[in-house]
Amino acid sequence: MAPYLQDLTVSLSLIMARVIPFVMTFPYFGGAAVPRFVKAGLILVLSLFWMSQLQTLPAQELKFIGTHWACFAAMIIKEVAIGLILGNAFALFLVPFRVAGEFVGQEMGLTIATISDPTQHSTGTAVGQIFDTLGMMLFFGLDFHHVFLSAFHASFARRPVGAGIGPLHVEEYIQAMTLTQEWGMALVAPIACWLFITSVILALMARAAPQLNIMNVGFVLRLITGFGASIVLLPEIAPNFTQVMMRFSKMLSVL
Repeated sequence: MAPYLQDLTVSLSLIMARVIPFVMTFPYFGGAAVPRFVKAGLILVLSLFWMSQLQTLPAQELKFIGTHWACFAAMIIKEVAIGLILGNAFALFLVPFRVAGEFVGQEMGLTIATISDPTQHSTGTAVGQIFDTLGMMLFFGLDFHHVFLSAFHASFARRPVGAGIGPLHVEEYIQAMTLTQEWGMALVAPIACWLFITSVILALMARAAPQLNIMNVGFVLRLITGFGASIVLLPEIAPNFTQVMMRFSKMLSVL
C-alpha cells in the first residue's frame, strides 16, 4: 500500500472508530427504527466530513501507527471509548421527556396499560410515548441535532485523534444524570399540580363518603384531569421543553 493511502486509511479508521459508537448509541441517529443503510451512510458521510475538516496527524505519527498494530489497536480502543462516552452522555437528552411522560402516566393510573416500544426495546405508558414523540419532534424541528453534531465536532479539538484520551469529566457526567431527572419533573410541574389537587379531592371524597366506590370514580377523574390539564396547559409546558433543550446544550460544552 502506498504511504499516502496508508495515512488516509489510518486517519479514516480512527475517525470512524469514534463516529460509529456515537451514532449507534444515540437513539435518534442509530435507533432500531433507523434503517441500517441510513446508519451506514450517516457514519460514512460524517467520517469523511470530519476527515476533510480536521487537521490530520503528522506523517511520521501516521506511519508509526500504521506499521505498529499494537499502537493502532490501542488508538482504535481509545476512539471507541470516547465515542461511547459521548454517545451515552448525549442520550441523556431523552431522559427528561421519559421521566415527565412516565410520571404523568403513573399519576393518571395508566401504568397497568403499558405498551411496547420496538424502537427503544422497552415498555412504557401511552403518555410516555407521547412525550417521547413530542421531544423528538422538537429536537429536529428546532435543529438541536446541529447542536449535538457541533458538540461532537468540538470533541475532536478537546481530544484530538491519535492523542491521549485526556481528562474525563466524571463529576459533570454524574451531575448531568441527576439534573435530567430534576428537569423531567420540572417539565410537567403544572400537570403534576393538577393531579396532586385531584388526589387531595379524592382523599376528601373517600373520607366524606366511605360507601362511594372511589377506585372507579378516581380512575376516570384522574384520566379526565390528566388529559384536560395536558391540553389546557400545553402553552405553559411547551416553553419548558425548549428550556430543557437549551440547558442540555450548555451542558454538552462541558462533557
